Order: sequence, then C-alpha cells, then structure tokens
Amino acid sequence: MKKIVLNIAVAFGVVLFVGCAGETSDRKKLEEVAREVNRMAPKKFDKYTTLDSAAVGQDLELTYYYTLDGIEEDGLDIDVDMAQKQLKQQAQATVDTIKAMAIFKRPVMLHYKYNDADGDKMFEYTIKTKQK
Repeated sequence: MKKIVLNIAVAFGVVLFVGCAGETSDRKKLEEVAREVNRMAPKKFDKYTTLDSAAVGQDLELTYYYTLDGIEEDGLDIDVDMAQKQLKQQAQATVDTIKAMAIFKRPVMLHYKYNDADGDKMFEYTIKTKQK
C-alpha cells in the first residue's frame, strides 16, 4: 500500500491574518480571522483535505478544524505520526517567517485538529507564534 505524507497549505490560514492589520486588539484580530475562515468554509485543499471551520478559544487561541476523507477508499495509508510531525514543523516554519504575524502584539496559540470523515480524531498539534 502506498504511504502518503500530507502536504497541506498552512499558509492559507496565515494569509488571512494580513487582512486583520490595524489598531484593533489581538483578540479582535483572531475573531476576524475565524469569521473569514468560516465564511469561506468548507475549503477543500486537495483531494483528501478540507478545512471545515475555525474558532477562537480562551485568551489568544485559534483552532482550525480539518477533515481527511477518501484516503482509505483510494487504497492509501497515512503514517499519522509522520503527518502530524511534518505538518507541525511546516506550520511553525510558516508562522515564524511570515510577516503577517507581526500584526499581533502578543504570542498566539494556533491549534490544528484533524478528524476522519466519521468525525473521529486522527491527530492534532499546537504551535505558538513568536513575540516580535
């Protein structure tokens, strides 16, 4: 069986931060990002990956919810641990280097949660933006 590693465009969510620049609070900026994601959701990234929604949590936390679907039907097998590790590294590298993150005065926690088509948890990870 083929092994696949998910290469999901983490930049999609991060790019939304650009539109939230201004003098508003960090919390308000996160709320605007979640509204924009939810307005566009569901957003299909590739044949298997859909961004379902986003939600603002306590303090400065934003959670992205994804569904992975159709992988087994195509005879593919995901190395979940590897996918989680690589996606976390990719997401952290993106937020560490993208200038749009400078709109936040304080660090932001970004949670990424992946479920299968039945809504069962596959994996999740959390990254933190750097304080500028």
